[in-house]
Amino acid sequence: MVKTILQYNKGFKWFSTDSISAKGYLFDSEGNYYEEETLIDYFSDISEINSFKKKVERANGVFSVVVRIKNITCIACDKSSFFPLYYINHPEGYIFSDNPQELIKLLDDVKIDKVQCAIFKSTGYTVGNNTLINGISEVRAAEYLIIENSNLKESGSFFSYATKKVNDGIPYEKLKEDGRAVFEQAFRRLITSLKGRQVVLPLSGGYDSRLIAAMLKKFGYTDVVCFTYGRKNNFELQNSRTTANRLGYKWIFVEYNQELINGYFDTSQFKDYALFAGKISSMPYMQEYFAVKYLKDKNLIKNDAVFIPGHSGDLLGGSQFVKVFNENISKDALTGLFFKKKLNFYNIHRHYKKRVIEIIEERFKSDYDDDFISHSIIEDLDIKEKISKLIINSATVYDYFGHQIRIPFWDDELMGFFKMVPAKFKTAKMLYDDILVSFYFREFGLCLDNELQPNYFQMKIQEVKNLLKSYLPKFLIIRFLLKSDWMYYYEITKPMAKAIGFKYKNTSSFNAVITNWYVSFIENRLSQNIK
Repeated sequence: MVKTILQYNKGFKWFSTDSISAKGYLFDSEGNYYEEETLIDYFSDISEINSFKKKVERANGVFSVVVRIKNITCIACDKSSFFPLYYINHPEGYIFSDNPQELIKLLDDVKIDKVQCAIFKSTGYTVGNNTLINGISEVRAAEYLIIENSNLKESGSFFSYATKKVNDGIPYEKLKEDGRAVFEQAFRRLITSLKGRQVVLPLSGGYDSRLIAAMLKKFGYTDVVCFTYGRKNNFELQNSRTTANRLGYKWIFVEYNQELINGYFDTSQFKDYALFAGKISSMPYMQEYFAVKYLKDKNLIKNDAVFIPGHSGDLLGGSQFVKVFNENISKDALTGLFFKKKLNFYNIHRHYKKRVIEIIEERFKSDYDDDFISHSIIEDLDIKEKISKLIINSATVYDYFGHQIRIPFWDDELMGFFKMVPAKFKTAKMLYDDILVSFYFREFGLCLDNELQPNYFQMKIQEVKNLLKSYLPKFLIIRFLLKSDWMYYYEITKPMAKAIGFKYKNTSSFNAVITNWYVSFIENRLSQNIK
């Protein structure tokens, strides 16, 4: 027997029949659009396992689905895993839920996974199918599960960014034109999915959200509200405001100050949000919580407005090259590199370090053979771990406050194109930035004086600076941390640090305060038997 407990119906809602439950939005291979009730139509003709696998593989969008075929249950989450599903193997059979707190209630012996807690504190997410709780697993990004009667018959991935070859033979100018066409197809799909609803755009000073703004203008979308947030006169503000003004879009600045955040930590709403956004596998992101709450409280946006964050265009462009790895990285170096570059919020205790390295190595060995290009392997793992569980999961703040989202950079065609771009054109986002500037930013006067995009040499210099910082006295590291705190994170995380006795001198990231607090928050709920 397979049981499902599906509870979260905020910005996106579950739609169900006797045999299907689905949530999200998608396009099929012929360009037809499905959302809400029509999602059921897309999955309604599935009659056996292979047809289910083909359906989820060809679905271009953000979704989770459960399909029952007689004594077989098929489950899948898309590559963003924006609607994560969790499960336990219970004596009565497998039980799935979008709310892991419901599964905790069903466990006889609830124990914290200490190794995953160590990983979580250092990254902001758990790795693989694991969660912070022993016995509760998560359906991974782009993963399907097939359960027959009460047995897990099959599991696998229906999407991979890893590749065994790239488009080496295509001239740069041809790639550039092809990229332009792919971008415009992806954004046409975005416009179709909006159905005229108001767009709310978190507009930073960088390229990704600026491209979204430019594309909305290019395709004649007028009902757009742009916003940015943080300390007064922060470095993102000027470019954000200039972009909105030049495109003729409304722009709102939400200043982060003590008045805005005062008392938030003791509210039931914040604790509720932490459970909703964290779900025992992801850090509850605080960066936009106050801005979105402000927009809602002041009635500055429509109730059915759709948020469009710029996650994670820069990764497609090649932001990981130089910053994280070079194009000639060897397969033997992947585990060590991932550990060094991705587990950096908080130091892993030596007691867990060996096991953590083994877990990372297992992920590399189980999913990729020797024929895959090394850099594409680490990009794929990054997409299925950090990007889905931390970066894209940060957009749950919009869902929590009752709004849908769109993730245009996670369009299948767009990802498929950049997956095949040679490394030499990804370094320092060479091709990606060239497409944006040449075809869109120049057209709308969006090539700004104070660009925040680092070039190759600036990234190498920053790499050296980061290395040197690791040798600095702790009091100097804290000074650097406070100096770059444009989003008011010190004040936001201060009550968390106080609650758990966290010392800022122990980290170079404010996120470490949040991850340590969240683990403590979950542990306290369990110790108090709050389920």
